Amino acid sequence: MGITIMPSLMEFLKTGQLGELRGGLTEEQVRQILGPPDSIANSRSRWIWKYGSLQLSFYRSLPEGVRRLITIGLYPRDGLLELPTPLTLEGWTPDSGTTAEDFDRFLENAAPELLGTGSRVTVGQVELRSSARVYFDDGRLHSINYTVFREPETEQVTISVPRAEMQAIRQEAAALGVSVSKLCSQWITERVANLQLT
Repeated sequence: MGITIMPSLMEFLKTGQLGELRGGLTEEQVRQILGPPDSIANSRSRWIWKYGSLQLSFYRSLPEGVRRLITIGLYPRDGLLELPTPLTLEGWTPDSGTTAEDFDRFLENAAPELLGTGSRVTVGQVELRSSARVYFDDGRLHSINYTVFREPETEQVTISVPRAEMQAIRQEAAALGVSVSKLCSQWITERVANLQLT
């Protein structure tokens, strides 16, 4: 039987990882870790899953079209930081009564390297060197967010194709059960692989 390591706020602030949660996971992988969310809020560009005080934002990864976790947010409410059981924090756990001074003191004692030279946590927001952001409202903790910014693994190009050839490409894509974009991407990838072999 494996050893369960409890997540900590410090680990989250430094790496953006909260227990088994980390940026890049698919919705299905998150569901396997935490189960179904308490609620889901969708907009045109974001999909947000809520589990108590935990909010997870997903983006659609191209070209695969799978939604992946990009932001993990902790939003204490009604005085508490309520997290799903697998994510119960070990060590210091802030709540909605935590002041900017409390948070600053915690960082200075536990991880001063996360603060910029001469910077201190103040009312409003602070971005830590790890890319974690801490927000305060009226001097009290509002939220802690860690967003994974990733370089796109693909680049998009636009090409013009004669109408007759485009029709043939559409028919081929339909026969293979893939999109025209996917088919063209496969052809380009194969051609580049052949160029690299010669």
